[in-house]
Amino acid sequence: MKLNKVWYGGILAATALVAVGLIGCSFGQAPAYGTQSQPTGQSTLLISGLLPDWDLEDMVERSDAIAIGVITTNLGTKSEAGGLNDPPSYYYQFTDYKLEVERDFYPGTLPENIAFLAETGVTPGKEDIKVVGYEGVPSYELEDRVILFMESMADDSEFGDGAGRPVPDGFTADDYYLVIVGGPFGKLMLSGEKWEDSRTGESFTIDKLASVIH
Repeated sequence: MKLNKVWYGGILAATALVAVGLIGCSFGQAPAYGTQSQPTGQSTLLISGLLPDWDLEDMVERSDAIAIGVITTNLGTKSEAGGLNDPPSYYYQFTDYKLEVERDFYPGTLPENIAFLAETGVTPGKEDIKVVGYEGVPSYELEDRVILFMESMADDSEFGDGAGRPVPDGFTADDYYLVIVGGPFGKLMLSGEKWEDSRTGESFTIDKLASVIH
């Protein structure tokens, strides 16, 4: 499974390459083509779009695991080609992290530590391409205490191709998850007694989350 599928296992809703003229996306929309030019001769990769409009019930329904934990280790980065050019004009960047699980809301069988994969950026594949936009991507830092909605990446037939493999050292496919992001549910951090999305400021409580899960 290719992971550049935009905020349900990926992030982009649309991409546009000005001057080269490629307009496409990574969330189930067909690409369209045209041509434009710039006086400087430099191409600009513009990332824009909207997150899926999922509410808390949707996020819970789509998740194979939901947990509170602390990010303790950056396990390394991976890349996946974007667009249709060969060689690629740009690459999606992904980062693996280790999460120390503090509270396992679901399924209730998570180990003490798991690995999770998050889309963390876009980089140009050519020196004459400038990447702009790409706002709203959650930025994860070590020691962040977060709530994560996650999809299991245990299925080799689905995740064996792309950034979902290899599984980080020290973990098995059963302990490896992909972060699900949508609407006001990106990086959720504690603010007072409520959990708050780092991008939008929208909040919810653990009691509300627990009531939806059960």
